[in-house]
Amino acid sequence: MKIKEEKGYALVLSLLILVVFMVIALSLLGASYNSAKQNSKVEKNYQAVALAEMGIPYYKTSIKHALEKSREWVLDEIEKDESKDYTEQDIFNMMIDKLPDFLKEERVAVDTAASFEIEPVILNSAYPEIVISFSSRGIKGQDGAEKDFMLFAETIIPLQIKAEGTESDPSGGDFLKKISQPVVEDRCKNPDSLDNSCKEVLVTISKTYSGNNKKIQKDVIYALSDLTLSGNGNNLEDSDVHVDGRFTMGKNMNNVKNLTLEVGGSADFKGHLDIEGTSSIYVGGDLKVGKHLTVSEQSKVCVAGKLEVSGHQRISGLLFIKGEDEEDFNKNCSGEQPVKEQASIYWEDFKDNFEYHYGTKK
Repeated sequence: MKIKEEKGYALVLSLLILVVFMVIALSLLGASYNSAKQNSKVEKNYQAVALAEMGIPYYKTSIKHALEKSREWVLDEIEKDESKDYTEQDIFNMMIDKLPDFLKEERVAVDTAASFEIEPVILNSAYPEIVISFSSRGIKGQDGAEKDFMLFAETIIPLQIKAEGTESDPSGGDFLKKISQPVVEDRCKNPDSLDNSCKEVLVTISKTYSGNNKKIQKDVIYALSDLTLSGNGNNLEDSDVHVDGRFTMGKNMNNVKNLTLEVGGSADFKGHLDIEGTSSIYVGGDLKVGKHLTVSEQSKVCVAGKLEVSGHQRISGLLFIKGEDEEDFNKNCSGEQPVKEQASIYWEDFKDNFEYHYGTKK
């Protein structure tokens, strides 16, 4: 009898343990399901954030393309109508009016269930800055289970505009405009170093490049302000260098062949200046050479201001100084033809402001 009673007790205990384990297992399954569901929601949220942020660099590239298209259209219009004199404000207004034709709302699909939408608005802009506000909405999911993330951005684009110039006295530096301003990709605009793969470089701000520059062989270096090369500039060959402002060479510039150098302001060479081949140097201000000046037989130097050379001068080619013979200077340095400068439009780095706002798409 006692054995039967113990067997009944063991059965009850086993059933009780089984029930307890089943309850625990069901609880764990429920928690796991809820956790997986929550993780899925969080993952969609993170993906929506990533998609929204993906839209920012994408659309900044679109803005640059729209600016380039607008610039091309505006400059073509100016060239067509030679009877009208456009001011900087006129050109700015034309850019503002034309930009919306190339800057439109976009939706970009990343995959079948992921995309981002961009919507731009050109705000009240005043010369010289264009202000563009745009939203990037990242969307993840489909069939009514979408999650989105809104990112609002404001971009300020500082324009630099030069209206078409009028005919003027070549001694002011306008006679130098023989080198055309290049249109370059972003990596070739204001680069950190001139020792790069760009064949044409545009420098829109005052810039100093340190170190020796003997490896800077370029087709064009075009500076819209002051330019300083603090090291040597030796062995530069078959290059065009234009500087609107002041040009400074920190050390020697020797063995330079077939160089065209245009300087709107003054030029200061701290060391030797030795030009060979069919080189031409035009200086709208004073030219100062810290050591020796050598001009080969087929080369030419034009100085609208004063010439100061600390060392000896070896002039086998041509040297024209306006203060010494203005008629000869104008004839040989400008062909006695005043230059009418073309209009130009360029822009500096964008200024960005960001504001984040999250919400569920309805």
